[in-house]
Amino acid sequence: MDSLAEKVNNIEFVRKSNIELKPSKLIPIVIYYFMLLIIIMIATDLIGVASITKLVSDLINYIPQAIVAFIVLVMGVYFADLLKTLVSTTLKSLGIASATTLSNIVFYFVLINVLLISLKQAGIATDFLANNITSIIIGIVIAFAIGYGLASKDIISSYLASIYLKDKYRIGDVIGVDGIKGQIIHIDNTTFTLQADDKRIVFPLSTFNNTKIELYSFRDTDIVNYK
Repeated sequence: MDSLAEKVNNIEFVRKSNIELKPSKLIPIVIYYFMLLIIIMIATDLIGVASITKLVSDLINYIPQAIVAFIVLVMGVYFADLLKTLVSTTLKSLGIASATTLSNIVFYFVLINVLLISLKQAGIATDFLANNITSIIIGIVIAFAIGYGLASKDIISSYLASIYLKDKYRIGDVIGVDGIKGQIIHIDNTTFTLQADDKRIVFPLSTFNNTKIELYSFRDTDIVNYK
């Protein structure tokens, strides 16, 4: 269990919170106080203090519920971090510059929902809080989606071009773009590089969709050696 908890401790959010989970220390403490409460409940029952007995009994009954809420929170944080890593890796592979920012947004969105679920599991009323937070999050997400969509339309266009045009142009082809003649020496998910005389020019792949391309010569195999 300590080994599993160490994975949670390595999450950036947990590490910055200065919280260290160590079940080998936490579980004995929980068991100790659980047994202590049982002894107090028995003792107060024997001396006839019913109010204290009821209070301690309710507290004992609440402990399992609190433990489940804590486990849900820990597992939720771990899942949110896995999702953050997945989103970040995917967006970076697509060449999206703000991959880190987007993955952090996903992480905190999941984290807030996990926190609300944990509080509800712990028996804390969260309906008012959940409704307001949900409305705020939806508003932020819509505003961000619209703004980011407008700002990154060229990147998306370039990525789509890489899918539709990947078999039409290859490394080694000599083409003309906007009056510039050169050889394609590199192609990635969003850009291509043209060697024109003594300079290299990087174009977005969306250029293939928006500009007339003149094809002077083409190669059947990729060329990777160039100066």
